[in-house]
Amino acid sequence: ALVDTCTATDVETVGRRLAALSAVQEVHFVSGRDAFLIKIRVADTPALDRLLRDAVRPIEGVRTVRTHIALTTIKESAHIPIEDDPPIP
Repeated sequence: ALVDTCTATDVETVGRRLAALSAVQEVHFVSGRDAFLIKIRVADTPALDRLLRDAVRPIEGVRTVRTHIALTTIKESAHIPIEDDPPIP
């Protein structure tokens, strides 16, 4: 979900409140139109509706929430390939 905040909002506080929700797996402060990109995992769309309505939107400072639902996951990984000695170009 993309979450935008009011201009006078303490974005750190909003970010911490979003992160405290158990269904929220990731919270990223991003550039552009919205303030946060959050990754949510719930059982189904009614559960997403409840979470957004009862927990995300009531957070003080949240102005808008836009969702994008993954229909199919092609790749998902937590692996970050870091080489000991990166090649020199």
